[in-house]
Amino acid sequence: MKWINIKDKLPENETGVLICGKSTVGSFYDLALFNEGEFIVDIDNPKRVKKITHWMQLPDPPTD
Repeated sequence: MKWINIKDKLPENETGVLICGKSTVGSFYDLALFNEGEFIVDIDNPKRVKKITHWMQLPDPPTD
């Protein structure tokens, strides 16, 4: 898996992804749900994150 720039491609709707972005103190990483053109970090208390630069698909879950 590799990082995908949001300028190149966005995830499909209702997809969980790992996100990376920039803040005033450096880079940050988080899990997010991509839905209707937005990255949502907390499903119970939705926070839209706007400074995202890249995203990555999550790995497949363990099978055992």
